[in-house]
Amino acid sequence: MSGIVIIDTSVFSNVLNIPGYNSHNVAVVSCFECFIDADASFLLPLAAVYETGNHVGRIRDGNQRRRFAMVFRGYVTKALQGAAPWSPVRYPDGEQLVEWLREFPEYAMRSDM
Repeated sequence: MSGIVIIDTSVFSNVLNIPGYNSHNVAVVSCFECFIDADASFLLPLAAVYETGNHVGRIRDGNQRRRFAMVFRGYVTKALQGAAPWSPVRYPDGEQLVEWLREFPEYAMRSDM
């Protein structure tokens, strides 16, 4: 079952077990472990990093906020270093994005989407 799994904010928040954003922690971690066992590749989009960091910043208890901020930093740092089970999504530079946008209307009109 190997493949690519995109880690969204809700998954990342559950994996980190962030209070208030972890209502499916057991199920998500179980599923996550199955994908790890299947040698799936995990991609962590920058939007999920920002949004999850925002969730950490909203933890009311200052001690918990600091603890989860440290855990969050550790996971994201490992991802950037290629040492986590996931790697960050690399974004195109401005020229690549402009080219993609230029081609997008035709791409969107394809019937095989």
